[in-house]
Amino acid sequence: MRLPIIALAFLFLSGVSKASTLEGLELKPFDEIKIVNPLQVSAEVVSLNQTPMISELNAQITRLHVRPGDQVKAGQLLAELDCRDTKDTVSLLDARQRELNASLEQAERLFQRFTQLESRQFSDRLSREDAQTNVVRARAQLAALAVEHAMAQRQVSRCQVLAPFTAAVVAQRAGEGQWVSVGSPIFELTQTSPAEISVQLPQARIGTSLDASWPHLR
Repeated sequence: MRLPIIALAFLFLSGVSKASTLEGLELKPFDEIKIVNPLQVSAEVVSLNQTPMISELNAQITRLHVRPGDQVKAGQLLAELDCRDTKDTVSLLDARQRELNASLEQAERLFQRFTQLESRQFSDRLSREDAQTNVVRARAQLAALAVEHAMAQRQVSRCQVLAPFTAAVVAQRAGEGQWVSVGSPIFELTQTSPAEISVQLPQARIGTSLDASWPHLR
């Protein structure tokens, strides 16, 4: 009679042990189970834009602010060109503008004076028309000068070479102190944002859906 009792006790204890190990587990259908099978592949960042940064002036490079391998943001200063001549041109145009403004004021005063004198019959119509012509001429000269001034200011802005987008500096084509002409390359940039990633997959994985992560990309 002892053997059956021992067997029953063993079965009871083994059932308790199995119940304790299964407690806390969640059962799911097999088709809902996601099997993780990591796959490491080589990937390459493909830039959407590779652009040479060129000089827009005939000038000397005074300073380079970046080097090959640097990451730059849109609008960041890359290089500076000697801008003294262009800035002197702007200063001369500013002086010329002040002179023409004074001439215009004088011409307008004379025109008003001859207009009043003509109304009182102290002056002839020809004098008034000559004064009016001088006013028109001074205004036209100021308008032409404004165009020259705007062009000179654009030349000054070209003394700084700025990054057009977020990029990596991949090459340097000129050095500090070097004279460059219009169109001469200074740097070569590769756009990094946005960019595409090219991945080579095994033949068996082509056409399948994959979750990808890039731990080494910044």
